Amino acid sequence: MLKRFAAFVAAPLLLGMTACSDDFLAEVPQDFIGPGNFYKNADDALAAVNGVYASFNAPQGYGSDDYMGRNFYMLVEYPGEAITSRYGATHDRGSLDAYNYTAEHVYLPTVWGAAYSAIGAANSVTSNVPGIDMDAALRDRIVGEARFLRAVHYFNLVRLFGDVPLRLEEVRTLNDLAIPRTPVAQVYAAIIEDLQFAAEHLPATYAGVSGNNTGRATSGAAHALLAKVHLQYAGVHGGGAASWTAAANEAKTVMDGGRYQLLPDFARVFALDNENNAEIIFAIQNTRVTGQGGRLAQHVAPIGSGLSGANAGGVSFYSEWPFYRDWSDTDKRKAATWLTSYTHPTRGALTWSRTMTATQQTNYGTPGGGPSPRKYLDPQALTGAGEETDYILLRYADILLARAEALNELQGPTGDAFDAVDAVRLRAGLGRLPRTMNQSQLRDAIQIERRYELVLEGHAFFDMQRHWEWSKARVQANIQAGKTVANGGQNLNASPWGNSVPKVGANNGNIEDRYKFYPVPAAALATNPQLVQTPGW
Repeated sequence: MLKRFAAFVAAPLLLGMTACSDDFLAEVPQDFIGPGNFYKNADDALAAVNGVYASFNAPQGYGSDDYMGRNFYMLVEYPGEAITSRYGATHDRGSLDAYNYTAEHVYLPTVWGAAYSAIGAANSVTSNVPGIDMDAALRDRIVGEARFLRAVHYFNLVRLFGDVPLRLEEVRTLNDLAIPRTPVAQVYAAIIEDLQFAAEHLPATYAGVSGNNTGRATSGAAHALLAKVHLQYAGVHGGGAASWTAAANEAKTVMDGGRYQLLPDFARVFALDNENNAEIIFAIQNTRVTGQGGRLAQHVAPIGSGLSGANAGGVSFYSEWPFYRDWSDTDKRKAATWLTSYTHPTRGALTWSRTMTATQQTNYGTPGGGPSPRKYLDPQALTGAGEETDYILLRYADILLARAEALNELQGPTGDAFDAVDAVRLRAGLGRLPRTMNQSQLRDAIQIERRYELVLEGHAFFDMQRHWEWSKARVQANIQAGKTVANGGQNLNASPWGNSVPKVGANNGNIEDRYKFYPVPAAALATNPQLVQTPGW
């Protein structure tokens, strides 16, 4: 959704086949506006693509929590080693944290359906806008925007679920709804084709283009996402040297473009008064209007803290204690990432520490848990789903680390690979990595750097997939540490610190390899007879 730009988004979301929460593609017909009487001119085309942007926060047929407003981040962040929940291993959130969920998990069908709702909106644009008699360059740009956005949503789906149904045309009849899962390789090929088109037809900048275009996709965003797509395909699906090379080259294209840079101060990347800064390549543009803004401020803010505006604060995300404990205090990102002090609206100045009593923790607003994140806070938010803080999907530091990872996999620890990761470390106030590292050591170091740099930005689970055995062992170690000493643990979840690490579920803290991807939602299987469940689920 484009900031201060939302007046035109309603109509295109009602076109053709839009959303219904219990269809596998989340699309059913709405008949009061249709493609035949809407797609007439350039204004219609712009309105339609604006509707695709709006789908990040307001996918047709779904609530503001159902996708990027909450559930997506919980699916992606809880499984990692950095973030935990205050809930037990059988709770909706705690089960993700403890790898104790099933195909019936309630967040799965909402993310699946909302992503397909957004894809349906994008398909409406790509199917209808090419036929409009309008300026050809503008037409290609609008289609490029829609294809970029469609690629984002398919990339979310294929990383979460593996094989997923691939539809690239608008659904026009109910008979077209039920299609089977498409193999991963074909889904990735479609994503890459969409992004290559976008890279060719989108501008590098919207400077000089009339209208408020803040937040629109650019050619730089397309190249950045291509780097991440090739990286994921190489690291998870055996794309080999060709994919590693493509990832490194696309990242280099972004770097050579000169439009993006690391900000000198890490904390300023996320400042409310510094949105869309030079480090941001693409972000969901949130605003303080109900239904057009974010929802994460209330999930990171301590309870009753006043740091999520009119919302009470739910502190759904804590730092896992071993992750916080082992993070060097000399790393500038640590203090900029975690909230350890604030002024409460009635209790005055409060400071978090590991030695707090249960009562002190409750007063601070983080009962039984560690420090909460600073990212996404909006103390001026007026309503739920109306938070100003943008959600950064692509930023320059991520691309530097992606290039380092790809180069290391291709060639081992080269100077270029070290330089890319060291640029991120130097900004954090850390020294360069030892040039004596071998390939395996650098691989681990890059993954650790990604955890510190990108925590709670929607990368954790996907990074784990590329380095699965190593990552899985680290998460299992944290879960095991929560057990009592008598049961082989460190008793980290002992009172008053009951939320230090994920709780132990029925799996006794052992993570099976089937958890490398989420299962197809049971609700999707029930409504589409052509879908089959992932083996092992």
